[in-house]
Amino acid sequence: DPNRRGGVGGSYRFSDRLLGDAEVSYGDGGPGVRAGTEFQESAETRRYVNYSLDNERAVDGQHARQGRLTSGFRSLISDSASLYQEDRLQHGGGSNGLSRALGMSWSPSEQWTFGADWETGTLVDRRTQAETERNAGGGRVSYRLDPLFVSSGIEYRFDDQEQPDGSRSQRTT
Repeated sequence: DPNRRGGVGGSYRFSDRLLGDAEVSYGDGGPGVRAGTEFQESAETRRYVNYSLDNERAVDGQHARQGRLTSGFRSLISDSASLYQEDRLQHGGGSNGLSRALGMSWSPSEQWTFGADWETGTLVDRRTQAETERNAGGGRVSYRLDPLFVSSGIEYRFDDQEQPDGSRSQRTT
């Protein structure tokens, strides 16, 4: 089906350390909303909170409205390395859940960047109340030499899923 969509958004700097931004859209699939704030705690660290309500996330092959509240921080730990931590609360679609993500990025030169991240959390199926314990990790590498940019990554995910009959199944991706 077509999804004609239009929207508007913007940001406003309340002070040299606090920024707010928002956007709204509407289309054939319904409304979409995103709002957030960013606080520059220090020269190295910024904290953020945002909420998005999206009608285009695929859940088991079906499009469904899903919301996500994300809070976290990103911090420089040296001139060439940074780390982040996020907490993500999702609702709607086929499941609700809370997860935590941690990651690090390292750029030893202007051309090369390496990164790694880890996510862990629990998703609960809205219909059956079955829980899925998820652990995922990944790595990525990128190379930039203008105008060329090449990037590649790999992800490992392990889901321990409760079945409606109480048994458990495990899936590695």
